[in-house]
Amino acid sequence: MRPEFEVLKSYFEKFLKSKTVQIDICIVVEKGIVVGKSAVCLDIKKLDREVIEGIRFTFAEKNLFKKGNLLGKNVEMSQLSTGDTSQTLYDSGEELLQDVLTKGNYRHKMQLRYLSEQHEGDVLKIRFVLAPFAFVFLIAGKEQYHIAMETLDTDEATYIWHTQKEISELKNALYNIDRDLNRIRNEERFLFLQSTPINFSRVLHDYSDERRGFVMWKDDLEERLV
Repeated sequence: MRPEFEVLKSYFEKFLKSKTVQIDICIVVEKGIVVGKSAVCLDIKKLDREVIEGIRFTFAEKNLFKKGNLLGKNVEMSQLSTGDTSQTLYDSGEELLQDVLTKGNYRHKMQLRYLSEQHEGDVLKIRFVLAPFAFVFLIAGKEQYHIAMETLDTDEATYIWHTQKEISELKNALYNIDRDLNRIRNEERFLFLQSTPINFSRVLHDYSDERRGFVMWKDDLEERLV
């Protein structure tokens, strides 16, 4: 089994309704020399790309998206998060987001789709953070870069950090934002917001009407993207 799918083993077992598979092996030998060999497993054939992607998303949905589900679990974060490792379930934040937008039905799905369309992917890869689960996007205004964090399925506002539209300044801003995210995770958001962080703003959500709320959110967001 590929290392990145090790955490999915129990899901494969549940799908196949078995902890073992039967493999039919054929070896052809002529004059003491192996001239042909083959191996066929009907169970493995059931695990086509569509099934594997579905199982992978089910795992992410259960263990990644819901707050606190990773606590105390023997799961390597390198297998869940994105990065420069060959042993990740998702090769990029973009790939994970695409699964979210096509397979899931979450509170901020419309906002996430809009932010993904504005994201400057040639400058920064889409990131994600945990507790609660959220995606982080880079949006370019005329004068500034804006780093927007949108949660997947909680009542949090959209968090936006603003910085000068220069790569060197963006790198510094990302470093500071990482510290802010750690603070939010460790100290709770209320204390972070009480500290009145600089170059930071929020866009609130109105859930009374989904479409109207999205339009209001989008208008408020675009006013800040200078």
